[in-house]
Amino acid sequence: SCGKTFLPLDLKLPLHRLNLILAQTEPAVMVVLKQRSDVSQTPQIVFSDLFEASQQDTTTQSASTTHTFDTPAYIMYTSGSTGEPKGVQITRNNLAYFIDEAISLYQLSLHDRVLQFSSTSFDACIEEIFPALWCGASVVIRTDDMHSSPAQFWQSLNGLTISVMSLPTAFWKTVCQALPEVQLNACLRQCIIGGEAADRDTVQLWQQHAPTVRLVNTYGPTEATVIATAEVINPDTLIGDVPIGAPLSYVSAQVLDQHGFPVAPHMIGELYLKGPNVSSGYWQDTALSTQCFTELGYKTG
Repeated sequence: SCGKTFLPLDLKLPLHRLNLILAQTEPAVMVVLKQRSDVSQTPQIVFSDLFEASQQDTTTQSASTTHTFDTPAYIMYTSGSTGEPKGVQITRNNLAYFIDEAISLYQLSLHDRVLQFSSTSFDACIEEIFPALWCGASVVIRTDDMHSSPAQFWQSLNGLTISVMSLPTAFWKTVCQALPEVQLNACLRQCIIGGEAADRDTVQLWQQHAPTVRLVNTYGPTEATVIATAEVINPDTLIGDVPIGAPLSYVSAQVLDQHGFPVAPHMIGELYLKGPNVSSGYWQDTALSTQCFTELGYKTG
C-alpha cells in the first residue's frame, strides 16, 4: 500500500551472489534478524524478534511512493544455475490476478491454517502467504525440525493443526514414504505440490493413506507468478503420467513450433504462456526480456 517493492533474499546464499543482487536492485533498506557487516552498504533494520524492532545505523525514511498496477510488487531472483541470477519483476497486477485465482482454486477461507513451508527466496512462499492473508486465513510458519525426518514432519504438522500445505514435489515424495506409520490430523484437507513431475506410485500411496485430503498438482515458472496450470488429482481416473493440469482461468498456454505455430497433438514443441499473470520482464535486462517475453507470450524454455 505504500508503493514499495519486496525483494526476498536468502542470507545463506554465497556472499558474492547476495552482493550482486543488491548491486543490481539498490534497495532502500534491508530488514534482517541480525546485522550483517559483510553484505553491501545497504541500510539495515534489525529485528530482535518477530514483535519488537530497533533501527540501527540508518536514516532511511519511509516515504510515500506513487505506484500503479504496473509497479513491481516484488522481484524474485531465480537460481541462476546456468549463468547470472535473473530478477523476475512481478507487478501488482500480476499478483492480484494470482491471489484471486489461488483463493478460488484452493477454496481458501478464514477458517484455514496454511503452512508457510518454503524459503522466502522461492516464489512458493507467495502462494503460502498472500492468498491466505487476503482471505483472512492464518499463516503458520513451519518449525525448524520439520526437515529432520519424514516422521518428524508429520508429527509437527499434526501439532500445528494445518489444513492446507504446499510442498515441493521432491519433498512430498520423501515424506509420503512415512505415511503408513503415521496418523494424519483430520484437519488436513489439502496438499499442493509442484516443482517437478509427480509419479503415479506416490500418488497411489497418498490415496491409500490420505484419501480425504485433496491433492493438487501445479506447474508454473517464476515468470508466470507462481503457477500457470493446476490439476486436482483423482487416482481413480489417472491414466499414464500425472498431468500438470489445465491453464488457470486467465492463462493462455500453447505448445508452438519453431515458427510460432501450434504443434499437432503428441508432437514436441515449446510451451508459451500468456496472460495478466506473466511478468513484465527481468530487472535491468532489456535484452533478455526481449528474447524471452515475446508477442507470442513467455517462452518457458
